[in-house]
Amino acid sequence: MTERAGARANARSGARLEARTNRNAIALVRNPLNSDSIADERLGFLGFRLDNESYAIPINTVGEILRIPPITVVPRSPSTIMGIVGVRGRILTVADLRHRLGLGSPAPTRASRILVLPWPERDTVGIYVDSVLQVYRFSPSEIEPASAGFGRDPADHASGIVRVDNRIVLIIKLEPFLELIEK
Repeated sequence: MTERAGARANARSGARLEARTNRNAIALVRNPLNSDSIADERLGFLGFRLDNESYAIPINTVGEILRIPPITVVPRSPSTIMGIVGVRGRILTVADLRHRLGLGSPAPTRASRILVLPWPERDTVGIYVDSVLQVYRFSPSEIEPASAGFGRDPADHASGIVRVDNRIVLIIKLEPFLELIEK
């Protein structure tokens, strides 16, 4: 197999995996796992990684998940803005949660994604993540309040903590990040 043919095959398999992952995530949120899940009011969250740590945001805030296209850096933009990208004829601002969370900024990888967040009263914005993990379904009783051990003012950027398979998932509050982008 030539190098070009191998690259096309890898791209097709990656696209199929991404499409299957996106379909599974949407199907999981739209169709409860069983009739009991409605009764216990489980909430859907999209899990992702930043700097080897697990985070989540409410799944209903995510419009789509994109592979990383070329990002154009905008001179003199706030440090929370990575740049802008073109998506189907629209310009999308890409925000970097890492800056706000005090994390490093490694180069994007094949697993990196942009989560597109359509907001009714604001412009649609994208947030950069190292990788998308999965869709989580938590009951409100599983979500613990954010503690002071998470840095500056945890209430400023976290709405809760959940323990999943011996690791902690920090649930991110998006509003403070979006306010920084608008400034």
